[in-house]
Amino acid sequence: MSEDLKNNIRLSKAAKEFNIGMSTIIEFLGKKGYKLDTSPNTKLNGEMYALLVKEYQGEKITIVFNMDTFE
Repeated sequence: MSEDLKNNIRLSKAAKEFNIGMSTIIEFLGKKGYKLDTSPNTKLNGEMYALLVKEYQGEKITIVFNMDTFE
């Protein structure tokens, strides 16, 4: 995804991307001084997204299937 799109990511998409709830994002960013609307369509700016990446990058789930395991 290009950097321009990351600057305008919606709350619901960020929640799915990091595998966390929207309320978790709202609470976390609220503690960082941001006031967000609870609408799933609320747009997050690049600074907000960067904070989420720093805090929740480890929550992203990557599933890799190794075919050797199934033989």
